[in-house]
Amino acid sequence: MKKTVAVICVLAMIICAFSGCSGAYGARDVLREYFTALNELDFASAGRCLGDPDTYTAIIRDLDPAGGSSLYDRVQTTYFVTFVYSGLKWKTLSVRETDEGFTARVRIESYSTEEILRRIEEAQQELMSRQDYIKADDEKKYLMLVNNIPEIYMSMRNELERKTSTVEVELIRSGDDLFILPSAELFDAIGGAN
Repeated sequence: MKKTVAVICVLAMIICAFSGCSGAYGARDVLREYFTALNELDFASAGRCLGDPDTYTAIIRDLDPAGGSSLYDRVQTTYFVTFVYSGLKWKTLSVRETDEGFTARVRIESYSTEEILRRIEEAQQELMSRQDYIKADDEKKYLMLVNNIPEIYMSMRNELERKTSTVEVELIRSGDDLFILPSAELFDAIGGAN
């Protein structure tokens, strides 16, 4: 009897896996895939979870060393994007089915992008007021600004607190697939805006 029950359970799991079960577990999987992709800076995969691989194209372009950006812009963007997205924490609290798909409550802990930008500006202004910067030639000033960026982010990692938001995330069905419906509320939470 136990053997029969075990075989039935295994067959049910296999059927479920191959039929693309998109119940609450499917919704949780899509959310996990999305936030994991953001943590890993895999923006193409994150975009696919939103049903639009081009959602993060601007970020991908800005991170591209051959993208034509200045050294300062590339370093700044790389540190900013890495700090914001790899520092993102999240937890799916609940999932409920709707007519169009699912609604999930997700708690997101993130750094405030506004606070990050404010601190960068303050730190760069402080650097530019120092005598060694003022006396340096233009090339040295430029390199001092570029080299200051990692120091700014190191200090922020120790000082900056994450903001916590709980948001409702809509997932919609499209054929056999589930996609996260992009929303200002979701992106604001990721960017630490309350």
